[in-house]
Amino acid sequence: MLANRGKSDSERFDSVRVWARLLPAESRGQEWVRAGYVVPEAVLRVARELDAVRGNGLICLIGSQGIGKSSALMALHEGIVPGMPRHLNSILIKWRRNQDLHASFLESSRKTSQACLYTYSIRLDRELSSKVGLGILSSEDRELLDGFQKDIVLLEEEKELYSRNPDIDWAESKLSKSTVSTLRRETCLQLLLRASLILIDTADYSRTDRRRMATDLESICSLWNKIASSGGPTILFAVQKELSVGHFFLDKARKFEIEPLAAEKMVEAYQRTFHGSAPFTEEALLKLARMSRGIFRRFLSYILLALDLFETDLSASEEIDADFVTRAVPVERIVEDMETELSQLFPKNSGLTSAAVRLILLLEEPREMRQSELMELLEVKDYTLSRLLTKLEDAHYVTRRREGNDKIVCLRSSGSTPAECSVSV
Repeated sequence: MLANRGKSDSERFDSVRVWARLLPAESRGQEWVRAGYVVPEAVLRVARELDAVRGNGLICLIGSQGIGKSSALMALHEGIVPGMPRHLNSILIKWRRNQDLHASFLESSRKTSQACLYTYSIRLDRELSSKVGLGILSSEDRELLDGFQKDIVLLEEEKELYSRNPDIDWAESKLSKSTVSTLRRETCLQLLLRASLILIDTADYSRTDRRRMATDLESICSLWNKIASSGGPTILFAVQKELSVGHFFLDKARKFEIEPLAAEKMVEAYQRTFHGSAPFTEEALLKLARMSRGIFRRFLSYILLALDLFETDLSASEEIDADFVTRAVPVERIVEDMETELSQLFPKNSGLTSAAVRLILLLEEPREMRQSELMELLEVKDYTLSRLLTKLEDAHYVTRRREGNDKIVCLRSSGSTPAECSVSV
């Protein structure tokens, strides 16, 4: 039990718990990315593509829900990905409906928003002056702010100037809603055109949200058309793999897919953050990572399950070992997570989805089995198993090789490249 362990153990436990609770990448922040992010191969290729394009490109980053698309965009925004062009002026956006997106740029919670506020103040001031003979800026401030529009980098003089707080709410109340909407839209577009790279993080959609995702993609396409016609910055947008099929806009972009992380890479991210494996053994961390099947958000969830049990289990040893992890993460939870993941392969047959989950769990320990043996254990027909394995092989979950009159099926490790089974049984 945690109360019986030393103070340093307790502190480490608490810090790991805080870290693992931050399931969405947006809640982890930039420091987390700088300290513990392990760069997937697809993101390295994106960085090289950005270096080659140098403006006016369109790139799409595809990945399953929870695999790390937001973290990848944050890492690219921070410029910590090897191969990124230096001194790249980037803007990171969490995509929203147009009105909400424009409002988010005026929240003054980041440098780009502050620059947007300055530009917007000038636009409001000019509109008011021309229509009602009033303004919200003094002539001195108007001249000074006008000079700051050319760069989104904020200077101390700008911060001091804006502390005088032009009354934007009052100014907007004197103009029509359509005028305000137009001014906001034009200000945001002006800000985006100053950047050399726009990173757009779309939402995690449910399987019933195809219409919402299509609407978002069409809005991004509209932005792209405006920017492309001006010879503007490159747009890099991330979309969810489960819903990324069949939209015309995706065919316009260079596509890069984030594959599930290798288990060893997830362990590396943990060890880099905490300078070791404690309170887990390295074997236990590796087991958690394999259970997660390359989905980092799932890895964090399983770490929390292990910590929750470890905190209250009187029989637990000083470290969380692999056997303890097996108890902490029930098979039912793994099945539930994997069913969500695999349902896209068998959208019209939940029975095949359940069979696929059971097959992967059967292969988890021995790592390979004869196809005839799997057919007996799963209690399915030969043609059903063949169809199931073909789908799983195409999706890089399993690989097969022939041995005599039978086939050997093995579980492909997450994050590895496709390869035939090489170990005999």
